[in-house]
Amino acid sequence: MGDINVYNIYAPICLNHEERNTSGAGSVCIDFFDPCWQDILVSYLNDSAVQQAFHVRPTSWDICREYISRWNDSSVSILPIIKYLIENGLRLWVFSGDTDARVPVTSSRYAFNTLNLPIETAWRPWYLNEEVGGYLEAYEGLLIITVRGAGHSVPSFQPRRALALFKSFLGGIVPHYYSM
Repeated sequence: MGDINVYNIYAPICLNHEERNTSGAGSVCIDFFDPCWQDILVSYLNDSAVQQAFHVRPTSWDICREYISRWNDSSVSILPIIKYLIENGLRLWVFSGDTDARVPVTSSRYAFNTLNLPIETAWRPWYLNEEVGGYLEAYEGLLIITVRGAGHSVPSFQPRRALALFKSFLGGIVPHYYSM
């Protein structure tokens, strides 16, 4: 795939975490994505003072990239589980960022179409603060939602849009228009 971030195809890649922008160090800035966050996390967790503060044995942490590619004890598909939950009256919401290449929206839509669920609401936009927040399609028992401009970890890339979805899920309201 080359040098692209599969978790957000438009995000920058980590070329050199030593040269990253550190002006926001020590705080969470919702308008800044640091492509080196995984390297920073590993350095933090491997710091002896941090391990001592967490009361853990000296450990060497790393991102589980290798494990994921060797993971073979899971089901091939979760569609039977989703179908079972819908048949038992549980209403499901599945959301994804529209710039995520790890679990692309198109793959999810193709997979859910195999369930042959009746469409309740055709593909349409939802809005936050007079901007398109993403798109959704409602099926009987299942709502598929995209979040515009978000990658795999939606709240990391679009926290306001993720919060709007979370609030509407808790309120049992299909997203249409929100002001925050």
